[in-house]
Amino acid sequence: MKIKSTITMFAVGLVSLAAFSAPAHADRNHVSRISRHDVRQPARRQEVRNDWRELRNDRAELDRDRAEFGRDRADLRNLYRNRASRGDIDRKKAEIRQDVREIYQDRREIRDDYAELRRDRGNFGSGNFGRFGDRQDWNRQDSGSWGRGWDYGRDWRQ
Repeated sequence: MKIKSTITMFAVGLVSLAAFSAPAHADRNHVSRISRHDVRQPARRQEVRNDWRELRNDRAELDRDRAEFGRDRADLRNLYRNRASRGDIDRKKAEIRQDVREIYQDRREIRDDYAELRRDRGNFGSGNFGRFGDRQDWNRQDSGSWGRGWDYGRDWRQ
């Protein structure tokens, strides 16, 4: 009976030693020791979702500005057709120029939104270093026959 209890106590001692030597299991709140990578993912997704929402809003604004531009051009044609006064035509032309400026501004905002989305995808691990990426590996060694990425024109057998 003494041998069984000694073996049992020895086994319990080994298990407790293993449990208390691992820092994640020895801590009462071992969840806090886990990497917070998974915890931050929803915030990143939320940021990308907000970027897409902003892009949709900018597109809708561009569509509204284009519709207004079309209406103003139709009004200008009617003014010319009805031989309106020069002041009315000049005011309508000024409105059209303002519409064109708004359209250019909307296009610039959409372009910036797409750039921000591409940048966020690159920061959040979607592999944004391909054709449209702005990341370049300056330490890349392309001297071998397998990795001749930028050295196509050079004869590598010299």
